[in-house]
Formats: sequence, C-alpha cells, structure tokens
Amino acid sequence: MEIAAVVVNYNTRDLLRSCLESIRGEGLPEVVVVDNASTDGSPEMVQSEFPEVRLIANRHNPGYGGGANQGIAACTAPYVLLLNSDTFLDRGAPAQLAAWLDRHPRAAIAGPRLLNPDGTLQSSCFPYLTPFNVLVLNTWLNRPARALPRFRPTWRGTPSRNGHWVKGAALAIRREAFAAVGGFDESYFMYAEELDLCYRLHGAGWEIHYTPEATVVHVEGASTEQDRHAMAERLFVSLEQFYLQHYPERLPRLRRVVKAVMLERIARDRWKSWRYPERRERLAGDVEVWRRMLGERTPRTARTTTDWRFLLPQRKFRHLVLLGGSSGMAEQLQGIAERVSEALEENADAVAVLQGANVSPAEAARCLAPGGWLYWESDERRSLRSPWAVPGRAIARLRACGLNVAGVWAVWPSFERHEAYVPTAALGWFGRTHYPTRTLRERVIGTAMPAMRGALMTRFFAITAVAGPVEDVSRPVLLTHGVERVILLPFPLDRVIKVPRDPAFNEKTAREQDTLTQIRSLLDAETARALPEPRGTERYGEVIASVESYAPGRSMILTGGRESDLYLASEWLTRFHLQTTLRREPWDGREIAEAFAAFSSTPAEKALFDLALARSRELNGIPFPIVWRHRDFTPWNLLRAWGGRLSVLDWEGAQPGLALCDLLHFVSHWDELAAGAATPEARLRAFSLGAPASRRQVTRYCDQLGIDHRFIPLLLVYTWVEIALRSPGRTFDAEYVSALAERVPEELRHAA
Repeated sequence: MEIAAVVVNYNTRDLLRSCLESIRGEGLPEVVVVDNASTDGSPEMVQSEFPEVRLIANRHNPGYGGGANQGIAACTAPYVLLLNSDTFLDRGAPAQLAAWLDRHPRAAIAGPRLLNPDGTLQSSCFPYLTPFNVLVLNTWLNRPARALPRFRPTWRGTPSRNGHWVKGAALAIRREAFAAVGGFDESYFMYAEELDLCYRLHGAGWEIHYTPEATVVHVEGASTEQDRHAMAERLFVSLEQFYLQHYPERLPRLRRVVKAVMLERIARDRWKSWRYPERRERLAGDVEVWRRMLGERTPRTARTTTDWRFLLPQRKFRHLVLLGGSSGMAEQLQGIAERVSEALEENADAVAVLQGANVSPAEAARCLAPGGWLYWESDERRSLRSPWAVPGRAIARLRACGLNVAGVWAVWPSFERHEAYVPTAALGWFGRTHYPTRTLRERVIGTAMPAMRGALMTRFFAITAVAGPVEDVSRPVLLTHGVERVILLPFPLDRVIKVPRDPAFNEKTAREQDTLTQIRSLLDAETARALPEPRGTERYGEVIASVESYAPGRSMILTGGRESDLYLASEWLTRFHLQTTLRREPWDGREIAEAFAAFSSTPAEKALFDLALARSRELNGIPFPIVWRHRDFTPWNLLRAWGGRLSVLDWEGAQPGLALCDLLHFVSHWDELAAGAATPEARLRAFSLGAPASRRQVTRYCDQLGIDHRFIPLLLVYTWVEIALRSPGRTFDAEYVSALAERVPEELRHAA
C-alpha cells in the first residue's frame, strides 16, 4: 500500500494512543508523529508504546500547518494520510483513499466521511466560505438553513464529489500536488490552513474530492478545548487572514459579518447565562471574547506582520526579544532566531519594538548585546511647525541611548496594512513608479515625496539602529503586497530579490528561475528584453531567494487604461506567442469541458456552457496553437518605462497552454481601466460592454497566430472559468462568468 500516515499532536496523549492503535492494524509502510511541544508526556508515550513510529518532537509549537509540513517531508510514499491526533480509522480507510487517488489522477486531496464518536455525521465537505455563508453557518440561521442543499454540505448518503474544500481532520494528500503548491502556509497557526491549501490547489488546476467510501471518527476540538477562548478568537482571525491574502476587496464585508456574529453570540450567551446559572462563569468568559473581537478593527496575521524582519541586516539571530505584536508572531520568528522571548531580557542580539508596545528606548537599548540590532516602529504625529520631518524625536531618543541609527523607512499605507517600506533615499523613485496618482491629491503627494521625506505619504516609520558602529549595510525598498513572498530592491536599483516568507516555497522559487531560463531561450533579443533575466538563487536564512534583473517602469494599473498600453502589450504578446508556440494540436475541447464541469454554475451559466460546448464540438479537428502561457498577464504585472519599453513580471505560474487566453485576460482588465471603473459594479459593466480597441487587438492577434475567429467567444468564457476555478467559490472572479452569461451567448450563436 503506497500511503503513509502523518499525525500532528499537541497535548492529547490518550487520544493519540487510540489513533496510533487504529493505524497499527492497517499495515502502513510509514507512520510519522509530529509532536508540537506537548507537555503531557505524548512524546514519551509514542517512544515506549509505538517503537515502529517515527517521532518528530518539536521544542516549540510551529502550528498545525508547520507540523504537517514536517511530517509529510519526513516520509516518501506518493500518498499521505494526514490525521489529527483525535481521529480513529475505520478498517480499510487508508486503502480506500489510496485507491480513490489512483482512480482520479487530478485529485490532489481525498477527504473521507467524518463521524462523531456517537456515530452521527460531521460536516466535512464545504462550499467556499463567502461572507454570507459565514453569517449563516455561525448564527441562529444555521438550523433553518439546513433545509437548503447549499447548507447541507454532507449528510448520510452524500455521494462522492468534487468540492471546494474539505475539513483538515483527515486528508489523503497526493504528494506531487502538495509539493507543487508549497505545502501548508505555516502563517496559519490554527484553523483555515486546509481552506488556504485547497484554494491554492484549485488555482494550480487540481481537484478536491469528498470520498465517503472511507470513514474516520473525529473527536472534534480535543486539543483546542484546552484553550477554548484563544482558539475561538483564532478561528475568525485565520479566516480574516485568508481574505486579506486572497480577496482583500471583500475583507470589509467579512468584517461586518464577523461583527454581526459577535453581537449575536453576546446576546445568545447572555440569555444562556440567565437560563443556566451553573454555566454562568463559563459563558461570561465567552462573552468577554466576543466583546474583544467585536472591538478589533484589523486582522492579526502573523505571517505578514513579521515582514519587518527583512529590514534587519542579519538573517539569523541567536536571541531575539519581541515586544508588542500579535498572537502567534513569536512562533513565526522561530526560523530566524534560535530563541524568541516576549519580555525584556538582556544580552539579546536583536530587539523588535512594534507599534503599541509600552517600552522606552532606554529599556530596549539595555536589552541589546554589543553589536545588537534594534527595530523600532514610530507613529508619532508631527507638529504643524514641521509636518514633513521624519520621526526626529524617536531618532533623537534612540541616539541619546547610545544607539546609532542605520536606516529610516516610510511604511505605506500603515503598519497593519503595509504594502511598502521605502527608505528615505528611494522616496522619489517610489513616487514615480508605485504611488497611485488617480486623484489630484495623490499626484501632488507623489511629486512632493522627495522634498517632504515621506511625511505626507504616511505618519508610520520604521527605524533600525545598532549598539555599535554603523557598517555599510543595505537599505532596500521592501514591497510586501504579495501573498507568498516579499520583494527586496537594493537601492540604488540593480536587481530584484524575491524572498519567500517561509521555506515551503523554496521549490517554487527555484522552478521560476528554470522557467524563465527555458522561455528566454526561445525568444529573440528584443522580445526577451521584456522578461526578467534570472540571476540564480541565494540562501536567505532558511528560505531560498530568487534573484532577477531589475525591470524599470510604472505598472499599467496606475496609468489609467491608455490605448497605447493596450497596443504595446498585445503586440508584444503576439510576438511572444509566435516564438513560443510549442505545437499545433487538432482541437478536441477537452480542457474547456473539464473546466465547465468543475465550475458550480447557475442555470444561466449552465446554459452558456452548453452553448459553448456545442460551438466547441463544431470546431473539432481545427489546428490550435499550444504556447507558453503567463497565466497572470494583467496590467498590474506589466510595467511601462519611458520610451515605451515593456517589462512583464511574475512568471512563477507560467506553463504551456491554449493560446489567446492571456490576451483575453489582459483586455478584460484594460477595458475596466479605460472606462475608469472604480467599483465592482462599474468594473462588471465595463467588462460586459467591451471596448472596440480591445476587440481590434484580439482580432489582430488571432490573424497573426492563425486562430479561427470563432474561438474568441468560446475561449473568453473558458478563460474566466479557469480564473474563477483558481479562486474557488462565488468570488468576484466568478461574477465575470455571470456577466458573460448575459453578454456572450449571442456571439457564440453568431460564431456557429
């Protein structure tokens, strides 16, 4: 049997013993237990009672995702059954899940049916957690909503199916797919890590299956019950983190929903405390948690709030003192420091004082060993007398404590929602290339940045200082708006360093370098000039950073949809696809049929898909070019420099695929920019209308590549279905598919 078992445990010794006993009878070739710093004797129990099991005993708790990544990396089987320690296998469950993955090669995950210990069913296969679904599933609306199939995600007799995401208590994982997306995102300390993993697997073209043929018993919440209040809070924090990373435009709506849920829970638990006096103390604690969450304004995402660490010149510290910050941040810093403490301790070689920490510069300075580094966040408001001064008082206080200031960065737009850390020497460059200029106020600020030294851009500044002489250290621009990695731009600009936030993305980083090298070898010098030149990788602590040549210019997303941008992008893409055509295949429509089948469609969308498939069958046998696709060829990934030079960024998702799709993706967004669409409704309206200029460029592209024009409306539908499938659920990308259901049918009929 080619399936291994990995169990992640935290302080559930007795349940872990029962779990391992149920695994022992299955004859699995590899069983790994990852213990996340338990204090209840779990590691000792495994060593004494299950000597055949490989034990990984962590000295600190890296969270569920971090432990799972360790366990999966420690075994070699092509399939891995990842289990919570509070699960027990039904006889034959691993073999059934492995057989299912054998029969379905596009399935990345197979989730079994989950039962409660009393034999009742647990919901384990879910639709995407839209804000509306979050509201229904977490309030009194949940019970009446169960009458609707949408809110009965699993029930006894539910057939096997392709879902959006499955509960992480028990997952059969295909190693190939898991490695392709970099494993679990370890910034999710608890909860939502499986939601994020399924999201990224969908985006990479894999499927998530619910497989009720296999059964696992799950004692839900065994380890989290030990700290119920902290875990209840972390559940919603993790959900906000997911939205912040993948759907920031929907985050305000989610926050309103979370506040509504908290208000409902406060009212519910107050009534229960009156109705059940014996539970009053426990319910009072719950109410306090709901009140605190009701007052929070921003999500506390440990991964992105530790991006400041990339401003420190050292990549590994012996002892780091962390003062302030959010829950779980210390765990995220374990990779860059041998020891992280959250109290004032002396002889540290790094101290980080974050916004809101009640610590004086003198106290922080006393913690530093000779040569140690300080990171200090300052948000002091400046006086009207000197509104453009950098945080001079903070700098003066640090110098008065014997520290030498090494660098000052303007943080834009704030510490909580940071997208860029800009050193004062680079403010002019940032104003020209990255600062938005949609309004007159923004244009004035962008122009005045060098003179104002960043003060009009933001009141948030980061300062680094050293307890010793200041060496010739780099003061890079740090761009942090990416999901998986940050961008370091050493100033003056000569190269770009892409640094993954965690080691899980090392393989993906190396693969992008190989992809760029392979693609550039197919291009002439003029076309290749638009691609970054790969310059290898370098070790950056525990992660592998990718180094590329610097691409000058300003993102097309900031230039307002000029027709010259459309022409420049489409002409370059035409040359690129002419030179990277790998082959011409007789059209069979298989890819679009699979995409339509995987999309959860409304009746109108289903009618659109049926019409598109009918047109596709009429085109069977017509040669169609297979090219190297960028797969995110959008205005925000295209830079235009003076003189009309084009640069195309972010090639990590590139792969061979159908021609024309990249251009259709680009022109859809260019139509929105050209129409000045600022709201979701305006964007959909601009998309539905389409601009004559973009239609001309699509036609010209097809003529150059020898593509029958009847493919245009067909591949427009396919392109947006494919994009929506990378973002599973009824997201804004899926709304484009709904708009196509109104716009495209007539074009498809005309193309017949």
